[in-house]
Amino acid sequence: MTHRSVYIVSLGPGDPRLIALHGADVLRRADIVFCPETKAGSRSADFLKKLGVNESRIRCYQLPMNKERAQAYAAYDRLFEEVVSRYSQGECVAVVAEGDAGFYSSTRYLSGKLKNAAIPVVRIAGIPAFIAAAASVGLPLTEQEERLTVYPGRIDAEMLRRVESGGEVAVVMKLSQCEPELKRLLRSGENSMWHYFENVGSHEEFYTCDKEQIAKRTFPYFSLLIIKSV
Repeated sequence: MTHRSVYIVSLGPGDPRLIALHGADVLRRADIVFCPETKAGSRSADFLKKLGVNESRIRCYQLPMNKERAQAYAAYDRLFEEVVSRYSQGECVAVVAEGDAGFYSSTRYLSGKLKNAAIPVVRIAGIPAFIAAAASVGLPLTEQEERLTVYPGRIDAEMLRRVESGGEVAVVMKLSQCEPELKRLLRSGENSMWHYFENVGSHEEFYTCDKEQIAKRTFPYFSLLIIKSV
């Protein structure tokens, strides 16, 4: 007899204390938990161990982290086959995603393949990194009628103009994809406050709102900006 669903569990920003109770419960009772691994290792596997998931039930899969997604999709194709095999054997299967699995997460590709195969999927929500980042420094993310817009890997002068007019708050993700343009605009953003974060929720967490410090940083994969008017 198979379990009713495959679980896609959001881990949140990196601190095990911030995972949803439902997600933690699923991970602790799952027969197998799949988590991504890169050449640098697996932050997700480290997270699961801190959460108390038995290491014997953690299965890492290689996930290339680059803008060209063909290799990542191939990795998810291989993962799909293994997930289906385990599910068909009646095991409780979970796949984890950092942040929230519905927010710029490539696990959407796996979810789509599972649904096309008539395998039910339950996605458990998590706290996105920018929400945790704002909370960590006591920053009100939006106020009154401000709009919040998320920009994945891009930034331009028109966006900065909207922010400085006071009508919009911008969250910029995937900073390494727009580093030159971002640093150019940084010098012209006199009427905006730039809140820069790295590795939110981990022991490597870094924050500054000093534009000179931001300009000197080399942006890692897990970095983001929150830009507000002053």
